[in-house]
Amino acid sequence: MALEEIRLRFSVRLRKSDHSHPLASRVDAPVLLRRKTRLQRTAALLPKVERLIHTHRRYPPGSTLDPTGGLSKEAAATEFEAWYASLPPDNVAIFSDGSQTCDGKVGYGFAVYQGGKEIGCGQGSLPDFPHSVVFDAEAVGAWRGL
Repeated sequence: MALEEIRLRFSVRLRKSDHSHPLASRVDAPVLLRRKTRLQRTAALLPKVERLIHTHRRYPPGSTLDPTGGLSKEAAATEFEAWYASLPPDNVAIFSDGSQTCDGKVGYGFAVYQGGKEIGCGQGSLPDFPHSVVFDAEAVGAWRGL
């Protein structure tokens, strides 16, 4: 059952791959032998669909710039502290972080501040399903802080 699911997922990937992908031409190659190849049989599990068109990644303007504006770590920290001190006392700030251990476990931590005082904090770990990464942990930490 699990192998069949893996095979179906691979079939989807074969069917949706870009025309320039090396396997795309092999999937659609004419059958000159008595039998189709294993790759062609796997792709045939699903009907043909429109292939994806590969486009270059597009990043929003400014997204590739250094967020510190070239400031040193100390200067950026000073600027952040000034910004944080300028927040109104009723604003709530949530800070979160994620990490991954050497054995692949992913966890998060968060702290909630209001008026310069910590009003809450927490931490936890994520299950490895379907394959948790540090970004997931950071997002969950921010969500838990809410």
